[in-house]
Amino acid sequence: MTNRFGEETANNGYIWTGLNSDFTTATGYNCNNWKSSASNYLGKIGSANTNVKSVALSYTNRPCDQTTNSSEPIRVVCVEQ
Repeated sequence: MTNRFGEETANNGYIWTGLNSDFTTATGYNCNNWKSSASNYLGKIGSANTNVKSVALSYTNRPCDQTTNSSEPIRVVCVEQ
């Protein structure tokens, strides 16, 4: 990646991606096809603050009911594959 998804922000600038680090779909890590905010579903999180592809796209998994990070909303990034 050449550029970050966003500006430098506090709290890692988390973004929901649902992706693996190679831009493929992270099967089972998309909050039930982005329809659920239940804690029993997981979503793949990336960081908008970096251009390191593995961190920007696929930093960690997060329960879908955790929609903020230190009160900063976690935004969704849509990628055409």
